[in-house]
Amino acid sequence: MKHMFTLLLLLLLAAACRKSDSIVSDKNNYLLGCWVGPVYADSLVTFTRAQTLPDDGYGIVFQSDQQFIERKNAGWCGTPPITYANYTGNWTLTDSIVDISVPYWGGSADYRWKLLSVDGHTLRIYTIAAEYQ
Repeated sequence: MKHMFTLLLLLLLAAACRKSDSIVSDKNNYLLGCWVGPVYADSLVTFTRAQTLPDDGYGIVFQSDQQFIERKNAGWCGTPPITYANYTGNWTLTDSIVDISVPYWGGSADYRWKLLSVDGHTLRIYTIAAEYQ
């Protein structure tokens, strides 16, 4: 009986130490959710998954209803203090190409990104095009 209890305790402990994906919005589509903290290397951008958009920084959200939210500068001035706002647009995914249309303070923006990798914690994209009207 003592060995059975020890085995059960070890089994429960191992299950409790399992890696959690609680921040993943949709395990069937890792792209969905909130992405922040962009790190730029030329046309490559790496984002980190987050629960919410930051109050004072850039971030994006891919929603399951094809809505895209981009939190960015609310005006033309990039000198601190910077005011941020959420802009809602739309997105589509075809193979590994993400097309995004979203307004900004001066008009509208169209992005075309190549999805390099995405998992429960990191999103990596290559910027193919960014056009502003």
